[in-house]
Amino acid sequence: MTNLITFTPKATLDAKDNFAKFVELVKTRFTLLKPCNRFEDNVWNTEWIGQKGGVQKFLYFTQAGFVPKYHYPNGKRENGFPAVIPKQLLLREPFLDFAKAIFAYLHAWESSTNLSSRIASLRYLEVALHEINGSTCPTATTAEVMNRACMLAAEIVSPDTAYDRGKQLEIIYRYMVNLGLVAIPDNWVCPISSRQQIRNRVGMQFEAERQKKLPTPQVLEALAAIFNSDSVDSRDIFSTSVCALMLCDPARSVEVLYSPKDILTPDWTDPNSGEIGTCLRWYPAKGAAPIIKTVIPSMREVAIRAIDRLLKLSEPARVLAKWYEKNPGRIYLSPNLEYLRKHERLSQNEVYAILFGGPVANLSIVERNRVRAWIKSLKVPSISIQGVTRGKPVTFADLERAVLRRLPTGFPVMDPKTGMRYSEALCISRIGEFDSRSKQSNCCLGRINYAILSQSLNSKGNVISIFEKRELRDENGEFLFLRTNMLRHYLNTLVRQSGMLTEEEIAQWSGRKNVNQNATYNHQSDRDVIAKLRNAVGDPSKAVGPFTNIDNRVFIRRDEFARIKVITAHTTEFGYCVHDYAQSPCQVHQDCMNCNEQACIKGDARAEENLRKTQTELTRLQEDAREAFSEEVLGAADWFKYQRTTLERVNQLLAIIDTPEIPQGAVMQLGCVLPPSRLAMAEKSRQLLVKPISQFITSLDEVRALLTDSNNYAQGLDYAE
Repeated sequence: MTNLITFTPKATLDAKDNFAKFVELVKTRFTLLKPCNRFEDNVWNTEWIGQKGGVQKFLYFTQAGFVPKYHYPNGKRENGFPAVIPKQLLLREPFLDFAKAIFAYLHAWESSTNLSSRIASLRYLEVALHEINGSTCPTATTAEVMNRACMLAAEIVSPDTAYDRGKQLEIIYRYMVNLGLVAIPDNWVCPISSRQQIRNRVGMQFEAERQKKLPTPQVLEALAAIFNSDSVDSRDIFSTSVCALMLCDPARSVEVLYSPKDILTPDWTDPNSGEIGTCLRWYPAKGAAPIIKTVIPSMREVAIRAIDRLLKLSEPARVLAKWYEKNPGRIYLSPNLEYLRKHERLSQNEVYAILFGGPVANLSIVERNRVRAWIKSLKVPSISIQGVTRGKPVTFADLERAVLRRLPTGFPVMDPKTGMRYSEALCISRIGEFDSRSKQSNCCLGRINYAILSQSLNSKGNVISIFEKRELRDENGEFLFLRTNMLRHYLNTLVRQSGMLTEEEIAQWSGRKNVNQNATYNHQSDRDVIAKLRNAVGDPSKAVGPFTNIDNRVFIRRDEFARIKVITAHTTEFGYCVHDYAQSPCQVHQDCMNCNEQACIKGDARAEENLRKTQTELTRLQEDAREAFSEEVLGAADWFKYQRTTLERVNQLLAIIDTPEIPQGAVMQLGCVLPPSRLAMAEKSRQLLVKPISQFITSLDEVRALLTDSNNYAQGLDYAE
């Protein structure tokens, strides 16, 4: 949308009036996702707007529980035709108008590719409104209603999905409040916590979660063996080649499936080492700008071979796509069948030759059934001939129109976002290319969807995976399997353990626009952090602060060793704490900045962001304390001293981070930080307070009085002993 329209609520109107005006604004002035959609329609077309490569092409404004496949007009899903929604399953008014209006408005200001998650969240909100208020008027939305909607999501879907639904509800409610659509506004946040926010990265739970996201060594070895085999099976070639590319760079499967055929850049030579380099063109699906990623030398030959195999596999489909681009409105015929264009009628033998190639010949029973099934699926009308009940002929014009309708939606453009045509794509195929029970079409083509890749790596239904076909099992006797996101998690884990890239570089390498998304792929345990800290001890190139002053070749005192040795570690707001909780609890009550047991790592984006926020906050608090100190507020002096000391330490850490000479990944620890000591506190409490009283003595009688008081005090001590 080029001209974005903002709805400004009027403070003088109540929520219902604002709601009516908001719906009217969207109805009359907004483009509803696509120009073909109308506000009155209960089904909107989402082609090329939702998740790339997804199968959800329509958006249904229905109640929870609606399943489109049970409501298709002829009982079967057809491309370009939505399901028919029974009236009793529509969202109830007035929530139906609200759902359409807020959905279109959010698409303009809070666009999301996961449209199904947003509409599902609205369905939960509608149910919650009806349960609590007995109506579905959105103006009656309260924190109680929102909590009930989140509870419904938690009861129905998985914890991770429920968290996503809750965050969508949080966005919806925030806009409802800002637009003045809620009678009783409130500051509501989603109560569902994310399972990914695991603070303690140790223990059996963390290990189990990590293993679920990472591929096993057996799977990687099996992929390599199949990739290097002489298999001619289309599924073997396609799935292993795609996985090989995803192991070169942390790509998403949809990025490979929508890659151009010229994904491989020309080779280049490193002027220093003379090494030949190769890069891949990627179009990230996470919102980042297109990028060229360098392939590491050890994977260069693998990438070249994988792309070559994919190009050979998809070449017949690209030839077909080029022909249709040059000959719109005409069906493709093999050169030996061009004479059939002059025929008005076609026999089943001729139809079979057009659809599947080869010469016109008598058909076997299997081939006859196959051509009948295609004619039925294409809805080609047969010509009635008296006395003929089976094998009826069809007209050439009817077959041509039916085949042209079978071309992909939007043909010849495959990806409207980049303008890539089917003839320029890497992953396209002829219809039936991957179906072992069928025969590939000679005149129909389409993109290779994710289901083919997913079923090749993990058996589903009647389709067995490339691992099950070879009887490859793990140590538990289960068939090997792989989910495509495992390879992305695997590469992110490897590069994080190496410490070669910062969080920003990892995000860019992975094609992420938001660096915070790295947390999902962070499977580095606290044990890995401990190992990194231990390796940094005594190495000036890896550490800053007291860690660099340790020389393992020189004997040191036992107490000094106990203070420096890294025994354990856990995540803190600014880095990692190396305090051993098995010996004693935290002595500073998590005041990490004033503790000598905190270690920070340069390049940790999360910690650096927290440090800069703390710097801003402490600067403001120090000014407040200074003003209070000037006004002689009780305790202001101590508070000002604490803020000043803490701010100085934050500034020291940021100065180290901003120093370009210090390498990324260096471990930083501030010196001259003395933590509180129980022994020191006890010693101080036992000291006698000596007051500077000499300046107040004015006579000899006052001296005698002071000596008398001291003798009495000493006698009291003797008596006490």
